[in-house]
Amino acid sequence: MCHAPRTVRFVDLSIKYKLLLVILGSALPPLVITFGIVIILGLQQIERDLVEHAEALALSAGAYTALPLAFDMPDEALISIEAVVKLPSIQAVVVYTLEGDVFAEWQRAPQQPVRPDVVPRVEDATSEIRGGLVHTLAPVIFGIEDERYGTIYVCSSASVIAQRMSAYVQTMVVVAGLVALIALGFAYFAQGFISRPIQELADATAQVSRGGDMSPRVAVRGNDEIGALSRGFNAMLDELEARQRELERSNRDLDQFAYVASHDLKAPLRAIASLATWLEEDLGGKIDDDARNQLRLMRSRVERLDRMINGVLSYSRVAQPEQRDRVDVGGLAREIVEALDLPEGFKVVIDADLPAVRLRRARFEQVLSNLVTNAVRHHEGPPGRIEVRARRVTGSLEVEVEDDGPGIAPEHHARIFRMFQSLGRGDGESTGLGLALVRRIVDEEGGEIEVHSQVGEGACFRVVWPLESADLRPHPANSPRRGSTR
Repeated sequence: MCHAPRTVRFVDLSIKYKLLLVILGSALPPLVITFGIVIILGLQQIERDLVEHAEALALSAGAYTALPLAFDMPDEALISIEAVVKLPSIQAVVVYTLEGDVFAEWQRAPQQPVRPDVVPRVEDATSEIRGGLVHTLAPVIFGIEDERYGTIYVCSSASVIAQRMSAYVQTMVVVAGLVALIALGFAYFAQGFISRPIQELADATAQVSRGGDMSPRVAVRGNDEIGALSRGFNAMLDELEARQRELERSNRDLDQFAYVASHDLKAPLRAIASLATWLEEDLGGKIDDDARNQLRLMRSRVERLDRMINGVLSYSRVAQPEQRDRVDVGGLAREIVEALDLPEGFKVVIDADLPAVRLRRARFEQVLSNLVTNAVRHHEGPPGRIEVRARRVTGSLEVEVEDDGPGIAPEHHARIFRMFQSLGRGDGESTGLGLALVRRIVDEEGGEIEVHSQVGEGACFRVVWPLESADLRPHPANSPRRGSTR
């Protein structure tokens, strides 16, 4: 399949090549115009010089034929112009009387006469370039008073003009090329003073943005705007580095606090649960059914609080670093479903065509597990059907978990992703942290999550999970879709 060539736009070029183009774009047009004018003026000067040379030659030859004209000696006139006709460029020489009659004539190619039939009376030498020849008319004058005896016509080849013009143009083109190369070299050297600091800034910015490394610094080379930008960039990194250290310290303190708080909270919770169990066992038949239900309710609330503490801990640990591993999404989905205690009549359909990609397994597993668990918990009861789909798209993995439950009203779509927010359906023991944790993990990964649902039409949660560029291999979009069920 043929692809159209990609158009390179000026705005997409690096600053280095933009500066080169700007400098050359500013320097070359005046340079071309200047050399063009010089070449035109030079060619005109060559033409004038050769014409003046032809006219001087005609006047000189005419002076030698004045005496033969005066004494009516045509043969002597031809002898007088012998030095002129020996020149290879001369094609014809014709001497005319004052009345315009041919007095003496010499032509290099007699079979192709070039002399004019009518000779105008001229007071001074005149020339015309026509048909590749220089046609020159000059008066034949002699003596102190420049007495006029006739007219001489000299025809010479213009090939000398063409040769000299061609040589001149070639020389000027070579000179212009050398000047352009010098200008290009100077532009390449000069742009470095501007582009190099900007490129260093861009490289340092990319390094910081890719890995969060705050160590890069750029050299400050002057007090201009680029120097001020470099100093500002270094100062910003110093500030960010200090804040990063403070944030890391704060996160360590927060993790320690969460661990200690959860441990200190869970200990009395376990004691309360154990106490409720002991009371029920020790009192035995001494308590009525109402009191026994209250004790069971107490244990249920303690268990819910324990789950809530675990959810808060999971939520606080989302930002902790984790390596990327190659994960079979289909196999992971089946493991999650097998670990669930699904109510009788529930069926989870998992596409058999799910891809294998590199991602942070623990985070992705928590997202997928929470979405499936949420679909089961908030379903109004068996029978129920949940579908898990995933496909690779440009730059990301797209996951969908769809159920046929009661659905969610559009006005509650944003609310369900907030902490401790629940629509109050299901088993009544929801902590309101499941979808909030999903949103936090997806946001930390730089992805997106959205829900499509209407009341009575089920719900479809769609997650876009960014992938590393090394794992963006094509996925067979048109392969048959098969599913495994449980």
